[in-house]
Amino acid sequence: RHSLGEVLAGFAIGLAFSLMVLYPNPLSNVLFEAIS
Repeated sequence: RHSLGEVLAGFAIGLAFSLMVLYPNPLSNVLFEAIS
């Protein structure tokens, strides 16, 4: 069982990754550097 925070964090990372793959742009590069 995951806490709400873990679920939201996982969802946010998954969403960011999906956007990064679908719509490559400088902002997504910055986001990727921030989370990696």
